[in-house]
Amino acid sequence: MADDKLRATPAARKLADDLGINLYDISGSGANGRVHKEDVETYKDTNVVRISPLAKRIALEHNIAWQEIQGTGHRGKIMKKDVLAFLPENIETIPLNHLLKLRKWKKFQIT
Repeated sequence: MADDKLRATPAARKLADDLGINLYDISGSGANGRVHKEDVETYKDTNVVRISPLAKRIALEHNIAWQEIQGTGHRGKIMKKDVLAFLPENIETIPLNHLLKLRKWKKFQIT
């Protein structure tokens, strides 16, 4: 937009707020670049980072910015192996029984 004024419908503002999306990141399809609810939905569908629960847990525990990782799973989903590639040590050498104890203790799923 040429000016700093954001033009968006109330429905678009509410949906963006609920989804945690910055309206300034969305190109509006309405008059004068006004953002409509459909624009927010389209942005959400095309710009969502998909990540498996285990990959997200590993990324958060090791302070890895998972939003910037390119996923190799179905439809670009970030999988465990994608996150592990960013770790200095190879976490895949952890014995399975230890992972099962972590699963029970931390209540996260192993995918």
